Amino acid sequence: FLVCMHPLNNVPPPLNAAVHFGALGCRVLVFCYHDEGLPKIERLGDGAWLLRIHLRSRKIPVSAVRYFAAIVEFIWKSRSAIRRFKPDGIITFNE
Repeated sequence: FLVCMHPLNNVPPPLNAAVHFGALGCRVLVFCYHDEGLPKIERLGDGAWLLRIHLRSRKIPVSAVRYFAAIVEFIWKSRSAIRRFKPDGIITFNE
């Protein structure tokens, strides 16, 4: 289970890690936020999938509030997904 608070349209390290672990036989789910125009679910390779979630807070017009609210919302949704999928391991990426 990889968690990254990016839309992942131009951030190769998490995608490369997911493909690498998938090629080794691991089942990998990359969890990131949804950016308009990108698919919500995408297959990256053998055993590796990308799941983009919609964050309502990304539509808040004030940038400081939007940034804080997006972090809180993403952590909340990530924790819910981790509890649901019960992964053997978690890798997080972010700046």
